[in-house]
Amino acid sequence: MKRRVVLLVVSLLAGGAAAAHADTSQPGSYAGPLGLAAGPVLMGDRLAWSAASTVYVDLDYRTTSRLYAAPVAGGSARELATLAEEVYNPSYPSVEGDSVMALAGSPGHVAWMTLATSTAVSKYGGDLQDPWRISALGTTATCRATFGAGLALDGDQLAVSGCGGVSVRDLSRPQAPPQVLAATGGPVKLAGTWAAWQTDTGYELLNRSTGARTTFGIEGLPGERRVFDLSPEGVLAVALSVEGGGPTQLAWTSPAEPTWHVFATPRLLWDTDLRVRGGRIAHLTYDSRTDGEQLWLMDLAGGRTFLTERDDINEPGQTGFDFDGTRVTWATTTCDTLTVAARPVAGGPFTLPARTHCPVVVDPHRLRLGRGNAIVRLRCPAPSPRRDSDRCAGRVVLRAGGKRLGAGTFKIEANAWGHARVKLTARTKAKRVEVVVRSVTRGHASRTTVSRRRS
Repeated sequence: MKRRVVLLVVSLLAGGAAAAHADTSQPGSYAGPLGLAAGPVLMGDRLAWSAASTVYVDLDYRTTSRLYAAPVAGGSARELATLAEEVYNPSYPSVEGDSVMALAGSPGHVAWMTLATSTAVSKYGGDLQDPWRISALGTTATCRATFGAGLALDGDQLAVSGCGGVSVRDLSRPQAPPQVLAATGGPVKLAGTWAAWQTDTGYELLNRSTGARTTFGIEGLPGERRVFDLSPEGVLAVALSVEGGGPTQLAWTSPAEPTWHVFATPRLLWDTDLRVRGGRIAHLTYDSRTDGEQLWLMDLAGGRTFLTERDDINEPGQTGFDFDGTRVTWATTTCDTLTVAARPVAGGPFTLPARTHCPVVVDPHRLRLGRGNAIVRLRCPAPSPRRDSDRCAGRVVLRAGGKRLGAGTFKIEANAWGHARVKLTARTKAKRVEVVVRSVTRGHASRTTVSRRRS
């Protein structure tokens, strides 16, 4: 299947510096609960992330991914743009549209990458036109490629790869031509005066201030290279996957110490984000005992420090995080509410918000009353930390015009939609019906009362 990726850049106004000590919550979208699509990323005193919601329309599942930003110091999130839309038809099955794959941030700027998919085009052996597209908001600069697309932001500098090579664009001078670093290669990373990009045989590292280039081969590395990152000091860090049953590992090198320093890193998530800043490598591992993702820091001597853990909720974007040397940001979803957190790493390990029970959510669409029964669509949000045994069980009562219309029961797995079948014992001509839901999770009870227009 041929795929198209679209890369866009949005400029934001950044205010004064703020300490990283507060959480920012983006309320759930109950027509389709928000899930993290990409990010979060640090933008100086702001955070940015992409969240996606899914609605069921005309037999299709439509997923819309939007870009949000909020102050690091806390405050309400602001929607900036709609990034992508994707339609899934389960009866075909087919997928058409775009999904967000990555974000990059710097003070005043945020960039993102989307992936386009067309089952129909693939089925008949066709190719999507312009498989990669890179553009910047407010400029006419665009480029297209078929291999090695990547992005990185540092201040006003945007590095891109896969568009006829590796280049850097100055977002403060949108009419200026890009600086071409290499004819081929990618993905690319950018930090301070340094740029690095992947090649078939290793990595190229360029000091943009002096023009000095260093080539690092990968012949001696014990695993298959995966994601990598670059620090403003010129440190290149690489995640290595398991090869021949060996351990997952982190490796680093630099022009100052041009040999690979390799460290075994148990249960490393080698295909997710990696950040190297301030002499430390931020990375994720998977803990099979708690079914959680753990965030760690490793210094260049191999010493590791645990920071925090969250549930693995099986969302591809949920593994995103960012680290600037002093602060770290990532997100968690509890009770259909996406919480984006920023913390100073000097404070040591921290815990993200958790709840052991979430009230049931009633479908916001109209309620259909049949002859003798009604079907009420409900969602059971997942608490945190989540357990395999989590579910919502309880009773639904319908009322209208001061009288009881009927009742029914339900049992729904956590993080899923389900139905309650209500047996109607009375009729009504009222245009709106009150839905009263009592649910229990882990022995904790809650009550939800909403009004729904009848169809």
